[in-house]
Amino acid sequence: MAAEILKKVFYVGVGAIALAVDKTQKLVEDLVQQGKISEEEGKKIVDDFVQSTEVKRGEFETRLRKITDSLAERFDFLSKEEVDVLQKRINELEDQLEGNSVVNAVADAITDVKETVVEAVETTKTKAKKVKAALVEEEEVVG
Repeated sequence: MAAEILKKVFYVGVGAIALAVDKTQKLVEDLVQQGKISEEEGKKIVDDFVQSTEVKRGEFETRLRKITDSLAERFDFLSKEEVDVLQKRINELEDQLEGNSVVNAVADAITDVKETVVEAVETTKTKAKKVKAALVEEEEVVG
């Protein structure tokens, strides 16, 4: 996020410089056409301005880079390489979880079957006790 803002600031600065160079060239061209300065003087003015602007652009880039580095240190931002490594690891874990979802579904199904079997066994035990009680009762009556 901060890197994007700094990039935008940089591009705005570069755009402003380009606009200033363009405006200066047009102004000088107008002065040359009006005869207020010679073509050689105009060319020198524009060349000096462009050279000065290049120096200022370099200084601006250096300052911006220092600010960026300072912010990165202060806020402990992750580098692109670190983010890429983390994204790769996340993808690997998501793949593992996706694979585990099949295992989890099977485990859930086994748990459901186990619960059904336990209920069936309990029902069978209850019925067996009733049958045994009925047999004991019948034996006492007969016996």
